[in-house]
Amino acid sequence: MSSVSDTSSVDQLVAQYRASKRKPAAVLEVKKAALNMRLAVLADLKTKLKTLKTTADDLKKTGTISKFNTFSVESTDAATATATATTSALVGTHALKISRLAKNDTLLSDRVTSTSTSIITAEGAGTKSIRLTVDGVDTDVNVELVAGDTNETVLGKVVNAVNNSGAKITASSVGDTKATNKLVLISKTSGASNAISLSNLSGTLLDNLGLTDSVLSGRTASGTSTAGYAHTSTSELNSSFTVDGIEIEKEVNTVTDVLKGVTLTLKGVQKESDVPLTLSVNVNKTAIKDKVQKFITDYNGALSYINTKTQYDSLTNTREALSGDAIFSSFRYNLRNLAASKVTGITPGNPTLLSDIGITVGRDGTLSLTGNDTFDDMLNGSVDKVEGLFNSSSGIANKLSDLIDSMTNSSKGKIIAAKDNADAQVLTLTNRITRFDTTLDRHVQKYRSDFLRLQAAYNQILSQQQTIATIM
Repeated sequence: MSSVSDTSSVDQLVAQYRASKRKPAAVLEVKKAALNMRLAVLADLKTKLKTLKTTADDLKKTGTISKFNTFSVESTDAATATATATTSALVGTHALKISRLAKNDTLLSDRVTSTSTSIITAEGAGTKSIRLTVDGVDTDVNVELVAGDTNETVLGKVVNAVNNSGAKITASSVGDTKATNKLVLISKTSGASNAISLSNLSGTLLDNLGLTDSVLSGRTASGTSTAGYAHTSTSELNSSFTVDGIEIEKEVNTVTDVLKGVTLTLKGVQKESDVPLTLSVNVNKTAIKDKVQKFITDYNGALSYINTKTQYDSLTNTREALSGDAIFSSFRYNLRNLAASKVTGITPGNPTLLSDIGITVGRDGTLSLTGNDTFDDMLNGSVDKVEGLFNSSSGIANKLSDLIDSMTNSSKGKIIAAKDNADAQVLTLTNRITRFDTTLDRHVQKYRSDFLRLQAAYNQILSQQQTIATIM
């Protein structure tokens, strides 16, 4: 007989012993896994319901913030003018004719030879102060001239001084030919009130740029080589147009105070003989339909999920995580019933069911917008017909928001209560499994130690037998 020294057989026996004794803990782990699955389902359901509630809360808004109170504006000539509308707009058609666009005042100096030193020669070195005036605001700037400065250098110093001054003027030096430059001053904002005025405070630098008092006060027109304004009259800086035959003048091309809730964007000028373009302010059917379609999508997502997670398959005897739970079965019923029920308190003659506006309910309770023509016809008649179905006091959006809140509210929601209950059960099972494994580990260790002692005794007996056999 040979001794037994390999412990692998011992470890194998110990593992088998442990597996046979740990079956109760394995049962607990199955229960724990099911609870963790339930927790995951509850989290997913809460997310889907929160998404649906956000959509419902959006649709239940009323008044000027109502999501059904949305308008669009169509222009018959988008290259000449476009418009957008807010919730305060009024449905209607308007004639628009544009005779002049608003402009930024532009002032140009004489043409000067870039490499010449004619300006510094006439003006002399030193600090030259200029006052810039726009919209009644005076800004004084200093320009440091040095003997030998070329005309291009002088213009560059004026440009830097103006642009760093904070005045509402943008300055630049433009090379109008290969050898010459002009100083260009442009008001940052359009309109007559933002016309540019200049004056010398010390020195005569402006005069040497051709910007004399007579040119500035008379708004003399600029020429190819002479100083002056691009627009000789400040009225040319304002836009001029008619809306429904009413003459209007504004300092901007984006006009917000002519048509209620409508922003006009003037882009081009029409000829005297041109027919006025037409702006049509209408209910924005596309935007409203998109919001209703989002409601349908989010509703279907939540309902389909809870339909699946409350199922029981009698053929396979398989239960989903929420199957048999009265709370969620009841919620599923209420969710479906809400979408299929009549809305009370509606103005007589207006739709009271989703089906009245083209939304059908499927056998599984999900919704679909199958009647596009019906939906559009309802919007043509009055937005109120569709709006009241959702945002009236007993409307679908209000009731749905309250129903979901009963499930997802952080302090009293039923999903939160179900989660807390499942968390507590998981903790209890975890503690039980830990205690069981701790006790089992002690038993297994004792079993292994006892077996190793028996193995050692067996080996000792074998050794003694071999010794006796040798002596004999």
